[in-house]
Amino acid sequence: AHTLVYRNKVVRIQINIQIKTRTDKKKHFAEKLIKVESIFTKKNHNVSRGDKVEKDITKL
Repeated sequence: AHTLVYRNKVVRIQINIQIKTRTDKKKHFAEKLIKVESIFTKKNHNVSRGDKVEKDITKL
């Protein structure tokens, strides 16, 4: 994905990743994925299950 961004003349990429874990509550992976997708949707990112990052990069 970074290669495509650099090809579009972007000289710097910043990625912030936040990872949280908890052991007091059981959650299925599908529930976690739905939560992540809803966060991206609220922030107007065009990322959903099965989409590729390249789709967003072409809009740069």
